[in-house]
Amino acid sequence: MRYPLKYGLFMAAYYITNSVYQGFITLYYKSAGMNEAQRGILIAAVSLVSVFAQPFWGGVGDRARSRARVIRLLCLGACVMVGLFFSAGSSFGLLLAFTCVFAAFYTSIQPMGDSVILESLQEAVRRDKITEPEDARKALMQILAEMIGAGEPLNLSTTPAVVLVIGVNGVGKTTSIAKIANLLKKDGKKVILAAADTFRAAAIDQIAVWADRVGVELVRHDEGSDPASVVYDAISAAKSRHADVLIVDTAGRLHNKKNLMDELAKINRVISRELPDAARETLLILDATTGQNAVIQASEFKNAADITGLVLTKLDGTAKGGIVFSIKRELDIPVKFIGVGEQMEDLQVFHADEFVRAMFEE
Repeated sequence: MRYPLKYGLFMAAYYITNSVYQGFITLYYKSAGMNEAQRGILIAAVSLVSVFAQPFWGGVGDRARSRARVIRLLCLGACVMVGLFFSAGSSFGLLLAFTCVFAAFYTSIQPMGDSVILESLQEAVRRDKITEPEDARKALMQILAEMIGAGEPLNLSTTPAVVLVIGVNGVGKTTSIAKIANLLKKDGKKVILAAADTFRAAAIDQIAVWADRVGVELVRHDEGSDPASVVYDAISAAKSRHADVLIVDTAGRLHNKKNLMDELAKINRVISRELPDAARETLLILDATTGQNAVIQASEFKNAADITGLVLTKLDGTAKGGIVFSIKRELDIPVKFIGVGEQMEDLQVFHADEFVRAMFEE
């Protein structure tokens, strides 16, 4: 069991809530003198709402998409409560409405998580009458590919387009920038890099080396200078030189989260002011070998920036990149590129089918 504490807490909440509800109904039976028909209607309502409420909520593992589902569920509960209360005009109608909302709540906290994969596979086996292990393996691969979703290309619909690259130090951010620039250059794009990571020692020199290797122009200031001023000058250069894409390197880790958010906000304000109609991408670089820590990083950076895609690095080693399922499920951020080696050509556009197939290779 991957998360025993979280699983145990949710199971405890579920059974406590269920026990309280059952106790409440039992007391009402005795005090209201409900007949068998009323009990049957009440139990049927509980069962139906329990079944239909679960897809609206999304379960423990779907926190990123749960907000809209919670709103829809609350609206559903409010409609049921108002309708039944005024139509029935009795305490029984009010209790029935309360029961519907309560049933929806305790159904929603049942653990789902990775069991969704198993349930989908079981359904596929029954539906397609699968009997061979290889066919089951293919069905599982298809389910996983659908969970990740199709990769989305970069939005480079304007000239210039802006690609803001963020990520903690050590995940391969600078090399990923160089590989993306190389990929775009081979596609016929004129690329300019902005060395806006002015805090880390030697960061500017490192990206300068990669810019020379790729053969693209670099806009740089001295170490410790204002990153937003680097971005301003880089935008001016992109305009005057008619560049197709401006790729901006940013600081991997500032003193605290507030500094990070403030600095990214400042950079984004400069971009919005100087290129108000430009197509923009914000790519988060993640190390595939860091496991659950990658989810934490993605969550923190999502609070600081509007992330439009992920670049998953270091997939050439033992890492299979399975953490991308958790990130997709919890944060709903698409993967756009994967890094499979140290060479310049070892950055690939993400394809869900090929990614899942690689995970199953022995």
